[in-house]
Amino acid sequence: GTPVTITETQTVSSGSGGGGSSAGVTLFTIDLQHAPSIAMNKKETALLPVNATNPNKLTKLSNVTLSLDGYSPVLISISPEKADIGFNETKQFLVEIRAPAYIEAKEYKLTLKARATAATGSLSKLIQKSSQVSLTIRSVNESSARKSVIGVLNVSSELMSEGIESKLILKYIEDAKAALAAGDYEHA
Repeated sequence: GTPVTITETQTVSSGSGGGGSSAGVTLFTIDLQHAPSIAMNKKETALLPVNATNPNKLTKLSNVTLSLDGYSPVLISISPEKADIGFNETKQFLVEIRAPAYIEAKEYKLTLKARATAATGSLSKLIQKSSQVSLTIRSVNESSARKSVIGVLNVSSELMSEGIESKLILKYIEDAKAALAAGDYEHA
């Protein structure tokens, strides 16, 4: 997928003396880059690399951590657990997602959360950034779908060799082939 870049800016408003207007002063940001979606089959493990970048001059992001909400926490591992990121540095986190056989095959809307302490001079602020990730878990993979279609083709060939022909079976086979070509293994 196409990487998604997300930036969050913490802003403090400061009033100017007598003028009554206010100007925003940007304090801290954290940039995250990751794929917007992941697709996997049951009984598989997927990796989601997440790049966290500190674009803040003269600022260190300390204790940067990631978490993922919307999926069972026992099926998620994140490495490293935490990191410090200096100005203009990028650290990569690897989010490992497991899909055991018992997990429901569906699309999960996940929320990736980054937390850090931004510090510059005597100023320190906790910041948090959230980003969406779509996780699709399929119950049928390409290999098993192909085996099923091949099995149906064999049965159909046997029926035809015995003089039994079915236009309905042939239509289902064509639909299954088209679904395989489109990557829709559940439909195939």
